Amino acid sequence: MKDSSCRIRNDLINYIKKAESHYLEDTAAVESGKIDLDEVFQNCLQKAKLGSQQWNSVHESLVSLEKSNGASLDEIVR
Repeated sequence: MKDSSCRIRNDLINYIKKAESHYLEDTAAVESGKIDLDEVFQNCLQKAKLGSQQWNSVHESLVSLEKSNGASLDEIVR
C-alpha cells in the first residue's frame, strides 16, 4: 500500500512538473505570437497609410489635370 501511495505521489509530482513546463512554454509561445501579430499589424497599418497618401496624390493630380484641360479648352474656344 505504501509503495502504491509513493508511486502515485511521484506520478502526481511528475504530472504537475510537466503541466507547469507546458504552461510556461505555451505562455512564451503566446507572447511571441502577440509580438509577431503586432509587428504584422504595424506593417499593415503603415502600408494602408502609404496607400491612402498615394490615392490622395492621384486625386490631386487628376483635379489638377481637369483644371488644366478646362483652361486649355477655354483658350481653344476663345
